Amino acid sequence: MSRRAVLIYGGNAYTVADQDPDTLRDHIMTSLAAEPAFWLTVNATEGRFTRAQLLITATTEIAIVDDHNIEHSTRFETAASSTDDISD
Repeated sequence: MSRRAVLIYGGNAYTVADQDPDTLRDHIMTSLAAEPAFWLTVNATEGRFTRAQLLITATTEIAIVDDHNIEHSTRFETAASSTDDISD
């Protein structure tokens, strides 16, 4: 099973193939340390790849979700749930 990260940007979900959340976060942080803004290539649709470019800056509000954990919906049932009880 291939890994992918889901990135929430502007209220929309995008996917980044072959990236786990930690690697994607490190890439974003490293890129922002080198320049004030950069374009991140993502997939804008499910299934067929539809390339999208997202402008990332230090003030961009994004969330990175591990697609591997999405299938375990019980972990995300409540917005206020604690992540302390999550184990893989």
